[in-house]
Amino acid sequence: KRLPRRLDDGACPAAFPSSVEDYYRPIYYEALDLITSCIQQRFNQPGYRTYSELEAVILNAASGKPYEREMKSVLDFYGSDLDPLLLPTHLEIFRSNFHAGE
Repeated sequence: KRLPRRLDDGACPAAFPSSVEDYYRPIYYEALDLITSCIQQRFNQPGYRTYSELEAVILNAASGKPYEREMKSVLDFYGSDLDPLLLPTHLEIFRSNFHAGE
């Protein structure tokens, strides 16, 4: 199929895909790149990272795993809202209550 004469200035040959796959391949990869970048943009935010570390503190405390690195980050973020001396105690109580329900 050729371009209409009003659009074709003759400077370059017309390029048409040789198959349906060749036609949709660049569209597919462009959509895939857009989806990937949107997911990265959504989940690589400081607020989401804080929630993720808070979740790790709670889950690790409940399962008895070490959580000191995540707890330091959470305490740095929340500042004076959380008492760094009482939080480990509260997490131990949480862990004992969590395992008591099993």
